Amino acid sequence: MKLAWLALIPLLSCETDGAYLYLGYKYEPGPGCIDAVSALDVLAGSDPGTSCSPRCIAGAGDASMTVFASKECGPPPPVGDVSGTNPLCPGALAALAAGNFCPDAGSSDAGGD
Repeated sequence: MKLAWLALIPLLSCETDGAYLYLGYKYEPGPGCIDAVSALDVLAGSDPGTSCSPRCIAGAGDASMTVFASKECGPPPPVGDVSGTNPLCPGALAALAAGNFCPDAGSSDAGGD
């Protein structure tokens, strides 16, 4: 995961391009917790910040039912369902609201660095 972040540095360091990372937390339904923050996409424009109402982003056509919770402002990544109808969304949003991070979230094994 560290190498993935390093690959994004050129994209983020160029202010004139106006690109930002859309961040979210992957929901782990078994333990009902969220992983460390991760980049879901690189979007064009100015970073709108992370102080908006939480939303659930479900993988479009994702058989594994992977969902992310995010407080990013601005438009969501173009791939994914933000309708909130995925059955895992209530749990993901509750875990984000409670700050219920998985035990290994942020460790080097979880990819949070």
